[in-house]
Amino acid sequence: MNLEFYKYSIPFKTPFVTAGQTFSNRSGVIVLLHKNTSITLGEAAPLPAFSAETTQQVIRQIRAHIEPMKQFFNSDFSLSDLNEFLKTHPLAPSLQFCLYTLATSHLALAKNQSLQQALFANPVDSVAVNAVIDLTKKEVSHAVNQKVEQGFTTIKIKAGNDTRQFIQQLSIIRDKHPNINIRLDANQSWSLNQAIDLFAVIEDFNIEYCEEPLANPNRDTLLELKNRTSIPIALDESLAHTFSLLEAATLADVLVIKPMVHGPVIETLTEISNQTNIKMVFTSSLESALGRLMTAALAAGLGSTDMAHGLATGQLLSEDLWDDNDFIRNGRYKLPGPEKLRPLMGSHFSGITTERLNIE
Repeated sequence: MNLEFYKYSIPFKTPFVTAGQTFSNRSGVIVLLHKNTSITLGEAAPLPAFSAETTQQVIRQIRAHIEPMKQFFNSDFSLSDLNEFLKTHPLAPSLQFCLYTLATSHLALAKNQSLQQALFANPVDSVAVNAVIDLTKKEVSHAVNQKVEQGFTTIKIKAGNDTRQFIQQLSIIRDKHPNINIRLDANQSWSLNQAIDLFAVIEDFNIEYCEEPLANPNRDTLLELKNRTSIPIALDESLAHTFSLLEAATLADVLVIKPMVHGPVIETLTEISNQTNIKMVFTSSLESALGRLMTAALAAGLGSTDMAHGLATGQLLSEDLWDDNDFIRNGRYKLPGPEKLRPLMGSHFSGITTERLNIE
């Protein structure tokens, strides 16, 4: 058994703006496990402005826990064993996600299974994915037409700050495409009164949900908004900074789950799924194809099967481990079986620039 650690930095094709910050690249750590005859990979890539930890903190945690990590992966482990390991070695969520990917991939290849089959009893083998459109860009209608022609049936629209333009563009899109699902992402842009007024105007557009409509959301304002509109409310950023997953499940209609930010949290999400009717949409954290693959596997077992998931983000990166457009056809992400998973894991991440870390 051998563990190797690599730091990477992938440039975005264009600078990525979120939460008032601009990022030119996506960085993280890739862990390679060479055990028996198989090679598997895991990725820890904290998302700036969302994750509580940084990449450097992840590296420090790896150095602090390298011996127990080696002992664990050298054992005849199961996923139950990994859960116990993570309880006794509290690690940052992105590093938990990385180790879960590493362990699940190894077990899947050993049993000739897909990732989702190694994780769940009755997963699906493909999930719908949404396309993302920014209303602040030109040629919005043309962009939507292109995505629909490519087979996407769910369009996620970044709202922007110009409310009048936003309503006009929504009207054009809905008139031309009456049957597609339209979901909105407001990125916590509006006050309660602004959201109430805007929702009253766009309710007839048959909006699937609006993600993070409120600036500084709290329990009272979210419940008030829900009582004043028929548009379902989704929470994303709030799950990292304001509410626990369990509390958010009592406030929203949809939880937008970023496993790289929250960790795998399979037990918590299973509990929520068993106790509520809330929808769960899984989405990438703009990490590499490796992280997106594991996120897709979690969506295949825990995600709402009647909703699209946020997995088509590879086009934002100028480099990647592999091109997962090979898996996305007609608006669906077809998860690879073991015959395709093995060469992916053995790719030695030739598609990106890495720096080997001296952990010992």
